[in-house]
Amino acid sequence: MNPNLAVSTNWRRPFRFHRALALTLVWFSASAFALAQPRILTQPRNVAVPAGQDAQFRVSATGVAPLAYQWRFNGTPLEGATTNSLSLANVELWQLGCYDVTVSNSAGEITSAPAWLLLANRWTELVYFGSSEGMDKCGGGPWNDHLARRLGVTLRNYASGLANSAGVASQIATYLRSYTPNSNTLVAFWTGGPGNDMLGKEPPELAASNRVGNVRLLAAAGARQFLILRFYPPELMPYFRNLGYPTNELALRYDVLLDQGLEPLRAEYGLTVFRPDMFALFTAIYGNPTAYGFKNPPATDFWCDGMHTTLAVHRLVSEECYRCLTPPLRITLIARSPEPSGDVVQLQWQGGSPPFCVQYCEDLQQGLWQSSFSWFWTTVWWVPAKAHEFMRIVHLGQ
Repeated sequence: MNPNLAVSTNWRRPFRFHRALALTLVWFSASAFALAQPRILTQPRNVAVPAGQDAQFRVSATGVAPLAYQWRFNGTPLEGATTNSLSLANVELWQLGCYDVTVSNSAGEITSAPAWLLLANRWTELVYFGSSEGMDKCGGGPWNDHLARRLGVTLRNYASGLANSAGVASQIATYLRSYTPNSNTLVAFWTGGPGNDMLGKEPPELAASNRVGNVRLLAAAGARQFLILRFYPPELMPYFRNLGYPTNELALRYDVLLDQGLEPLRAEYGLTVFRPDMFALFTAIYGNPTAYGFKNPPATDFWCDGMHTTLAVHRLVSEECYRCLTPPLRITLIARSPEPSGDVVQLQWQGGSPPFCVQYCEDLQQGLWQSSFSWFWTTVWWVPAKAHEFMRIVHLGQ
């Protein structure tokens, strides 16, 4: 035999094309299945309405058709609520609470985030003027969007990037051409306007005077409630720290002058002005960043680009604003009497965001809370149905 024609016994295993194809098909099938499952594109938002008015929740979802919807109220399916929107006519107090929706198809199901139907006993809209607060850089909606969602109101956001006081005045003029503010309008300002004035080396006296002028213009048009956040420490921002201007002292001086300028307007127009202290909040975060979920020291998890704060910071700002807007809750035990199933107590509530609803739970590990269908404003009796029953109070106002 010709040795050149001999077949080697050390042959190489041919490439298993069918195996590679099978793996590709498995991966493709898994990906296709994941794409087939329903996904929620837009979550339902909190809604706040006065008693007797209509309310609507809406969800946007995608996935292989057909998609089926089932809305729930406090965990209980609502009969006939099987479309992507839920309309409630002539809302009554018993309808206030937590709503969500399950979206399903042949590939699976998903449940939306909870959305609350609240009693609109304070505001109907949040109107914001100033700079954009980096809404296009923070990885999500800015603090004012989160606050509007929490309150269940419409956000009218007129902000634009790097707006100075002249820019804010133009924003207000645009708003007043289409709308008339009233006692249920919450007007909000933060750094936009005066902050950019001072960045341009305008003195704090002029910056504060410009902000007072903004408030006076809106108050004369009918606005009565204002949310004006105090400046955060500029020296914490990497950009300002490298620039060397503006300083913490400048920001504090501005807010002192603004407080002084607002006092005559409070008396003249009967204004309510809320002043969340962002200087204190940012200082507290930097004093103990890990307690707030940030690195020590905070870095890009706090300032996404050295100038604009991240989504996590925007959420903290929103929460601080809500705490400032909501009267502190105070609970007083009025009466207590023993019963076989446990003590019967009478509680008096002050502050918070009424009306309130009593919910009870027998097993905290499962976390299945049920409403007692009793709503109250200031005083409640709680009679435990059985021993070892837990109670909590849910705020159903804004």
